[in-house]
Amino acid sequence: MKSLKGYFSTVAGILSLCLALLLHANLALSQSSSVTIFGPKKYDIPNRKSVTYTDAFQAVSSTVVYTLWVQSGAEGLDEAKNVSVSINGVEIIDSRDLRTANPVSKTISIQSTNTLTVTLKGQGGSYIILRVLCEGCYPSAAGTISPQGGTVTLEGYATVTFPAGAFATSQNVTVSATSSPETQEDFNVTAEGPRLPYEIRINSGYVAPTTSFDVILNVPDSFIVSIPSGYEIQVFVQIHEQLSAPEIYDHFHRFSSVFDSTAKILRTTLPKKAFTNLRQIEDTYEAIVIVGTALK
Repeated sequence: MKSLKGYFSTVAGILSLCLALLLHANLALSQSSSVTIFGPKKYDIPNRKSVTYTDAFQAVSSTVVYTLWVQSGAEGLDEAKNVSVSINGVEIIDSRDLRTANPVSKTISIQSTNTLTVTLKGQGGSYIILRVLCEGCYPSAAGTISPQGGTVTLEGYATVTFPAGAFATSQNVTVSATSSPETQEDFNVTAEGPRLPYEIRINSGYVAPTTSFDVILNVPDSFIVSIPSGYEIQVFVQIHEQLSAPEIYDHFHRFSSVFDSTAKILRTTLPKKAFTNLRQIEDTYEAIVIVGTALK
């Protein structure tokens, strides 16, 4: 009898472990990341006539999965009844898709540069909201910065250079592109205009730099052509103030920068206070940089 109890106890333990592993795997799958590389953008119908919009966007990588996401109206209101969304001349989503599911999303094949065409017809005031999402678009690059200084480049996104003396000993630094809803919410508090759909994170582990540092940010063509009249490209950095300081103590500041329209890059020098370890559970030091816009 004791051996049978032991047997069933062992089997129960194995089943519990398998269930835990399965749940962990499912959780990992459900938390797969996606970046909005275009949008969210609202397209509305100003009157009962047919209207067509044309936009452009660029691919981030050739080895990831892209999804077109469209929502018509909100909570059953202001839905556009006649919708056609095409990419590079191929219709991807139409009214029938939105009658089946709203919002609707479809996996798409895209080119390095893409033309998006939206045609709407129906009641004035109705609209759709559109995004192009990229699954697995969380690229990162790591490098070791010696006491003599050094550079880490995230190809296509940013280059970060630390001068001599920034770190007393060799330090691993990671530069990554992410799209955090929390960061977007923080940015919206002080936002003046459109921004890139991702932010650049610079993580220096458990040691913060002791000097200012230089950052070069790549600016995609699709963002440049989408900037409203009267706005200019600027660098925004999230600064964590002391809790006893202003009411909003973790907010974005605009920093002086120079935009090279030929090379399509933005250059800036940022202070050491751009780094903080108060946002990370593991207490690592991180700086968050966003390419946005502001009124001239």
